[in-house]
Amino acid sequence: MADAEAVQPTAAPDPPPATRPIERGRQLPWAQIAVTLEIVFIIVVWQFLQGNLEIVNKIFLPAPSEIGETLVAMLQPGFEVVRNTPGDVYTHIGASVYRFVTAFTMAAVGGIALGLLIGGWFPAQKLIAPFVWALYAMPLIAIRPMTTWWFGFGDNPIIFLVFLAALLPITLNTAAGVSTVDPVLKKTAKVFGASKLQTYRNVVLPSTVPFILTGLRLGIIIGWIILLISEFLGASRGFGQLLAVGQSRFKPDIVFATIVIIVILSVSSVRIVGIFEDRVSSWRPQNDR
Repeated sequence: MADAEAVQPTAAPDPPPATRPIERGRQLPWAQIAVTLEIVFIIVVWQFLQGNLEIVNKIFLPAPSEIGETLVAMLQPGFEVVRNTPGDVYTHIGASVYRFVTAFTMAAVGGIALGLLIGGWFPAQKLIAPFVWALYAMPLIAIRPMTTWWFGFGDNPIIFLVFLAALLPITLNTAAGVSTVDPVLKKTAKVFGASKLQTYRNVVLPSTVPFILTGLRLGIIIGWIILLISEFLGASRGFGQLLAVGQSRFKPDIVFATIVIIVILSVSSVRIVGIFEDRVSSWRPQNDR
């Protein structure tokens, strides 16, 4: 009996913290609470200073209560945001979202593919990467008038600029991820008989995922900025058109209400990437993300 008890298998120890999956349910949302309280505090102070004391002329800076009233009115179906401006706010939202989603989808696919090529193939790194860096350093909005010559009026010139703006950070971050993969991992895969394709799929790509996600986040932020500026400079519909009309007609409540909608959409876009990151990298400790 003593020998039988001696050979009883013991429970496997818990994995080390570096490989243990994150238990989301036990985390206290203190960061979210702090951010929420901070936003509420800013709105309350803003309302007191501008709504009660009016430290700045309301023509230039409305109170949060006025922005909220305008936002609620704008969200009513069929509501004409500004007189003689075609379509309600959903028409403008649809136009901007269509342009952004179309451009960003193409940029994500093309940027990841081009980044993998630059990072994994030495000739491409020497021939293509300098050109990509040059485009990244160039103020893309400067070529906005020329895109109208190239693509005509309508959505195409705006989609092209947003595509280019999002493509560059995705490409460069993906290439950086491929080039920083530990060579020992590649050699180990080769020793175990993995082909180049298997090594790329099972070693290079998983190691590059954090860099790709960072590039996607940057692409979303830069893409929204270029979208708004492009629409502001010339578009019959979209967020940029609402901002331009609100500014030209001295309606700051419309400008700020539009900014609120833009912030919600852009933050939601980044959050979608964050949700995807949580799913593909749940094994990583929280402080490494």
